[in-house]
Amino acid sequence: CVGFSHRFFPHGNITQKAYDEAVLAARQEIQDISQEFSSRHWHHVVGASGTIRTIEKIINSDRLAYGIIQRDDLHQLAKQVVNCGNTNQLNLPKLSLARRPVLPGGLAILEGIFIELGIDELHVSNYTLKEGIIYELVGRKDHIDKREETFNHLILQYNIDRFQAKRVEMLCYRLIDNFDSPLSFSGSPLKNLIHWAAGLHELGLSIAHSGYQKHGAYIIDNADLPGFNRLEQRWISFLVLNHRRKLKTLETSYGFKPDWNLLLLFRIACLLQRRRTEVSLPNLSIEAKENYFQINLPKKWCKKNPIVMQDLKAEVDYWAVLNYVFVISVNDKNLHKDETMNSDITDSELKKIKKLKKKSIKKLHKKSISTVEELAGVKKKKLAEMLDIKKKKAGKIIESAQNQIAAEHTSADTSVADKQEEEANHESQNTKQPIADKTNESTSSKPDLDTNSKQPSSGKSAKAEITNDNPDTTANVTPLNVTQEVDQKGTKKKKKG
Repeated sequence: CVGFSHRFFPHGNITQKAYDEAVLAARQEIQDISQEFSSRHWHHVVGASGTIRTIEKIINSDRLAYGIIQRDDLHQLAKQVVNCGNTNQLNLPKLSLARRPVLPGGLAILEGIFIELGIDELHVSNYTLKEGIIYELVGRKDHIDKREETFNHLILQYNIDRFQAKRVEMLCYRLIDNFDSPLSFSGSPLKNLIHWAAGLHELGLSIAHSGYQKHGAYIIDNADLPGFNRLEQRWISFLVLNHRRKLKTLETSYGFKPDWNLLLLFRIACLLQRRRTEVSLPNLSIEAKENYFQINLPKKWCKKNPIVMQDLKAEVDYWAVLNYVFVISVNDKNLHKDETMNSDITDSELKKIKKLKKKSIKKLHKKSISTVEELAGVKKKKLAEMLDIKKKKAGKIIESAQNQIAAEHTSADTSVADKQEEEANHESQNTKQPIADKTNESTSSKPDLDTNSKQPSSGKSAKAEITNDNPDTTANVTPLNVTQEVDQKGTKKKKKG
């Protein structure tokens, strides 16, 4: 609430634009979990904090209702706050002077939560985070530890080998029992820390084999692990990060200070169990002084395990970076063949581990099947989209080709029609020429008539009456008293005689 108020309402100024931006920012913060906590996953919503209680008192100050905030009431209160313009002008009932500067930010956050999670009604609790912490601690006392639930969930989620984790855990306990130097923890806190670190030290293998300790440590240090506090996460991350290869320090924070003695025991346990089988282990001992470590091993065992010895020799260089002296002492003590990792694991524990492993394998199998089906569906969808695109392109090509062919046909028809018309004109000219010639011949064979010659006695030209029912015989009928004249162009004209 304080951060939002300073960010969106500097100097106490309240505007509608700033308030809308604050609501949107609040929705963005919970967008990743909005589906998981949407309205279909719960029946009632309970809110707890000083700001929520203050908002509820303001809304229900003049009502008989108590302990409930509804979305419509929240929206109306937001309008009142914006209309005030400044936090100094917030003269609302039940609002103390100390709450005025943070009310706009808290109100925007609460409205954003209502919108994003689909909440219509919220019940206000008089309890706060303090009571929740106490309740969780009481649960641990009654053997209901949220941390163990989170731990088991991580093992299933990242498919961690429980058998290997158990081997490392039990060997580390043995080394601690024979270790005389002080450690940062003792009793059940130390046992819990080794249990969690051994169980999660191979968490990063599900991401990448190369540098897997870095991946695992990052997840443990930065993830939200219900039940674990930040100091516990930092300790587990420290042991996981440094259980192999080069040693790295972490920043001193959350009250954390590295315990190199504890790390040495954890590194040796992981190193000796690197073969991931139930092998016989030597009767070894580790001594620690200020910036000095010494491991004592039987000579015969060292000869039988040259790879382990090579790894131990590499530890000399790793510890030298931190100004620690690491000494490997080989003595003539015999190997205790009966000492195996399995000696501390009961049959019932082994059965439980096997059952859990089977369950995790089944879950992973179902997950892989669903993933493959999703990928197949995505691939089919992409193929269908590609086919649609290709069909559209082919349709466009065909359409353009058809248009081009139609245009060519149209131009061809036009040219043919023009040619036919030209030929027709040419034929008509040829037919007109002989008629004109005949006309000239006929006029030249007759004697010239005097235009002033006398007309018939009636004074009128005799009309040529041509009647013929048969159109085919019209060409054989000769008009009477028709004089033909030829104009300058050679065309025929008929005049009445």
